[in-house]
Amino acid sequence: MKSLDELMQTARLPVMPEVALTLVASFASETLDITYMRDVISKDPALTASVLRLANSPIYGLSRSVNSLDAAISILGISKVRTQAIAVCLSNAIELPRGMSRESFWSRSMCCAGYAMWLALAVGLDENEAWLTGIMLHLGEVLIWQMQTPLPAPAVPPDARWQAERAQFGFDEGQVMAEAARRWYFPAEIVQALRDCAQPLEVTPFSPLAVVLHLAATLSEAGQGDDAILQAMPPELVARLGIDIEWIAQYLPDPASFTDRSML
Repeated sequence: MKSLDELMQTARLPVMPEVALTLVASFASETLDITYMRDVISKDPALTASVLRLANSPIYGLSRSVNSLDAAISILGISKVRTQAIAVCLSNAIELPRGMSRESFWSRSMCCAGYAMWLALAVGLDENEAWLTGIMLHLGEVLIWQMQTPLPAPAVPPDARWQAERAQFGFDEGQVMAEAARRWYFPAEIVQALRDCAQPLEVTPFSPLAVVLHLAATLSEAGQGDDAILQAMPPELVARLGIDIEWIAQYLPDPASFTDRSML
């Protein structure tokens, strides 16, 4: 059984582009403004096009086209642009293994991210940070797949898949992605949430974002009927966030609303 460090070498952890590293480093800054974000994003023409595409997507319902980065960032918000741009950089940097459908993988990742953002808003956490962490979670699965070792199908409930990963490798996809995030200098709260999301009540200090991530992954891979939702939700985790399962079942967003591909 390989150590996590050995897996990182086997998986050939990609080099993040300079723009992405700058954006990640900006989490530590308290003085971000539109000019700074524009100057960083504009260094990458493809990323610039992605931001403009997102600002012009139907979900914002604007009456006129957005043609400048300044306008796009003003509409979307600095935090949203940063997290979406980092996600684009990650999607471009990490190559999916042969046989893994890109469309299916990113739809599943965006669904997890969307539920993470929804839950974060409900409990007072940073919704953009939760969205980005949700996008990142399944990338750990990709890094494990790069070892060309058969894994449980993605349709397997997350708890079962994470348990199988730990039994086979000694760590799960969240822990793998946490190590990658640590090496890329992501904020400590994102690293901790990824590391702890499979067993968020068994580690200290407690991470509410890890619970959000666990529940988001569960929701994204559960059926959409009320009964399926109620059966999939671990009640002790739901209670830890101060919400209840009935509330989740009543207000659960349509997963189709999370799969806008304007950026990814």
